[in-house]
Amino acid sequence: MMNEVCKSRFYLIVTILVVLICVMTGCKSMENSLSSDDKETKSIASVSADVSEQNDNQIEDEAGSSDTPNNTESSEPEKSDDMRIIVTDGKNEIEFVLNDSSPSKSFYDMLPITVNVDNYSSNEKIFHAALDTSSTVGGAAPSGSIAYFSPWENVCMYYGDAPAYSGLYIMGEAIKGADNIARLSGTITINKVDM
Repeated sequence: MMNEVCKSRFYLIVTILVVLICVMTGCKSMENSLSSDDKETKSIASVSADVSEQNDNQIEDEAGSSDTPNNTESSEPEKSDDMRIIVTDGKNEIEFVLNDSSPSKSFYDMLPITVNVDNYSSNEKIFHAALDTSSTVGGAAPSGSIAYFSPWENVCMYYGDAPAYSGLYIMGEAIKGADNIARLSGTITINKVDM
């Protein structure tokens, strides 16, 4: 890939030099003044200019696309009022509404569950769960959100803001009891909310 980029840039420079020489010498017709070797260079240079332009367009397209090839990331998750959950340790309770991402759906399908929750860092409670990440919603996790950190297979409930991070997928947000996330400890039970 690097060789192709270098070759493309070389041919672009050759093209620019040929045009500059022509402009400086006052050529009226480049075709008439070029030898057969020069014509081949001009032909190669014009093709390389086209390739260079295509490479620039491809780089722009790649910059605007997801860097996660198997995932479809969007910045705005669709909320699903049908997927509400309650998290409780017996003293503290939080109700979340999940979005329509694949981690949310696979998590919702495994409920009810009882797990041990751990405090991690200074802004989140975590527990282990292996979830589907085929269709995800990446981004920062604000306080009161629930997310999935795929590299460690952790579900994270945030009581402080967290920046966007590769592999961090937003699953939903607290709609009741967000302040209770920080107080969760020990064994927690997570159930679907019957609608």
